[in-house]
Amino acid sequence: MLAGKRAVVTGGGGGIGRGISELFAAHGAHVVVAESDAERAASTVTAITDAGGEATACVVDVTVDADVTRLADEAGDVDVLVNNVGHYLYGGNDFVDSTPEQWARLYDVNLRHVFAVTHALLPRMIGSGRGGAVVNISTVEAFRGIP
Repeated sequence: MLAGKRAVVTGGGGGIGRGISELFAAHGAHVVVAESDAERAASTVTAITDAGGEATACVVDVTVDADVTRLADEAGDVDVLVNNVGHYLYGGNDFVDSTPEQWARLYDVNLRHVFAVTHALLPRMIGSGRGGAVVNISTVEAFRGIP
């Protein structure tokens, strides 16, 4: 189904992102595991290649513009982009106790990264003439209130 395709999965080294990375590879895609944690990225790439799939790791922080540019350069021509990275207020903090710095971090991780990574990869997706797909994933936390 994805044979010959190249997919980038942000947060692709753990949780749902790892599951997506492994599933795409099982269906024939070469997966670029875009992950901030080098060990998680390596573990996912090893699991994929041990299962006969193709994957490479790109250790990046998707909130850092230079890292996003490097991801686009290393990923090359991409057919599928999955914006999977997400973040929430840690430590059971009540909203009333949260800070503007925490809000900015939430914005950078949960929304700005979607714009930045899509903007960086989309020109090659369009330019390839093969089309492509962008999938944006949100957490259930986007649909329910957090104290």
